[in-house]
Amino acid sequence: MKPILHALAMIGVVLGLSFLLCYGIGMLYSDPSTATTSFLTLGTICLIASVVSFLLSRKSPELSRRDALIVVLTAWLFSGFVGAAPYLLCGVCTDVSGAIFESFSGLTTTGASVLTNLESLPRSLLFWRSFTHFLGGIGILIVFIAILPFVGAGGVQLYNAESTGLLTEKLTARIAGTARIIVGVYLILNSLCAILLRFGGLTWYDSVCHAFGTIATGGFSTRTDSIAAFHSPFIEWVIIVFMFVSGVSFVAHYRALTGNRAAYLKNSELHLYALLTVATAAIGTICLVRQLDVDAMTSLRMTVFQTVSLFSTTGFTTADYDIWPSVLRFSFLILMVIGACAGSTSGAIKSVRVVVAWKVFMRQLGRIIHPSRVQALRLDGNPLPSDRADKAVTYIVAYLLILAVATLTISLFTSDSMTAVSSVIACLGGVGPGMGGAGPTETYAEFPGIAKLVLVFCMLLGRLEIYICLAAFMPSFWKNQ
Repeated sequence: MKPILHALAMIGVVLGLSFLLCYGIGMLYSDPSTATTSFLTLGTICLIASVVSFLLSRKSPELSRRDALIVVLTAWLFSGFVGAAPYLLCGVCTDVSGAIFESFSGLTTTGASVLTNLESLPRSLLFWRSFTHFLGGIGILIVFIAILPFVGAGGVQLYNAESTGLLTEKLTARIAGTARIIVGVYLILNSLCAILLRFGGLTWYDSVCHAFGTIATGGFSTRTDSIAAFHSPFIEWVIIVFMFVSGVSFVAHYRALTGNRAAYLKNSELHLYALLTVATAAIGTICLVRQLDVDAMTSLRMTVFQTVSLFSTTGFTTADYDIWPSVLRFSFLILMVIGACAGSTSGAIKSVRVVVAWKVFMRQLGRIIHPSRVQALRLDGNPLPSDRADKAVTYIVAYLLILAVATLTISLFTSDSMTAVSSVIACLGGVGPGMGGAGPTETYAEFPGIAKLVLVFCMLLGRLEIYICLAAFMPSFWKNQ
């Protein structure tokens, strides 16, 4: 248990410093004493407890494979429950389930919310809410590995658990070096997005908070009406660009920045991501112009924004897409299930798995016509091992099964089938807003406490890519090996 305690102590330090940062924001904006005192108290307690735990476990051995997976799971649970405390202490959430929902939604970059009238809330609390996106977007554990690479061989397991998608790629010989590169790209994108939003007329506070939500593909805003509150086409286009960019693999960004243009040009997953985005936006523009009598440029901006927002699993909104034509809403649901690229901050299945599943399907179809043909699978010109292809297809099946079971469970608490299915798609895929009672103009506040906890579990399953969470329920995982 010492290695696990040691790792969690470092996570506690990150959370403690984050609380103190929010305390500083509260003092800067003269927040009510309830909010500032809450963050100061939480930060102090968290730091003291973490430092003591760190000292008691500093001579711990390296993490084993099982220990590393336990750290991943417990770190997210620990962070989510501790992160719920400000919502309760500030009096914003009156029920524990609501506070837990908001906290896990932020850290898993889901962006679903139970809060209303955001403009009336303390600035420090809204900053904490957005900052959880920043922490969760890159993965608290990747930040932890980048700064403190003490975990040795176990760092490989931590990195693999925090890396999303089919392929886990190391950019350097050491995991810590790879993590630092990813964190560096992440910080650059956050900085560029915040600067451009400030140039567009937002305050530094709003610019930074919305940059956190954009690059992490989270979707929390400081305004009740989300991005629509700013009434600025420039801001919308800036966020569109950065949402799309954040849906692309950070490894591809790094390779492109270092001169390897093939990272974009020969990336079949990126091609699918871009193709579906353009196709859906084109269909949406035509639908809005013909059926809702909206001018072409406004229709284009609205549909491109919502398409990229939902496909990248960000969840920002500029319009009530729940009243748009049914063909467009159905298209949005499909994109919310697929999700953007692996290795990005987006959620859902990931486009690369769809690409691989399509290749497997076409190979099987070809075998019907030519049974004796031996056809190797290739992805972007590279051989794709059969076990990787099997994992991709298996993951899709597992994802859809969990989606079905969770939808049946949520349907026990709501009579609206669209609300049930879209809320699960939105939470499992890390999107945030769904449709019906979970639509862009609604919140999850009216969901019963048990339903909120089921959706929180969906958020964790989606963020940790299912297998880590499910492995914890297997007796063999806990046996001494």
